[in-house]
Amino acid sequence: MIVLLGLLLASCSAGALLTLKMGEKTFNLELATTPAQRQRGLMFRDSLPQDGGMIFVFDEPEVLSFWMRNTRIPLDIAYIDSEGRILDILPLEPFNETPVPSSGLALYAIEVNRGAIPDLQRGQVINLTSLRSYLKTHQKVQN
Repeated sequence: MIVLLGLLLASCSAGALLTLKMGEKTFNLELATTPAQRQRGLMFRDSLPQDGGMIFVFDEPEVLSFWMRNTRIPLDIAYIDSEGRILDILPLEPFNETPVPSSGLALYAIEVNRGAIPDLQRGQVINLTSLRSYLKTHQKVQN
């Protein structure tokens, strides 16, 4: 039973780390590319490194909506379209289960500590070359 629980948790944890520059800061973002990884997100964590976060990668652009079920850390979420343009940067409150939707079709969502990206604004473009390279060379495993 314990082994099965360990395997389940391992399969739900985020994938590789991606270094991504956003504004003047560089972040080490965990990749969430599978449905299980995206569903678990940053739940059940007590802290996040100052330069840490998670990037959620979806298969097709859509209006995304996130909530904070079982998430203890105050976060900011940046919804990003397929061109790397920031659609929104919105605050997320710990344990708040009210959906926080994107204002348009997003392909990515990035969660970081609250206030970690103060120099970014809606409409700015993030260079996603490193993410696209990673996704090209590593086949996404879908659950």
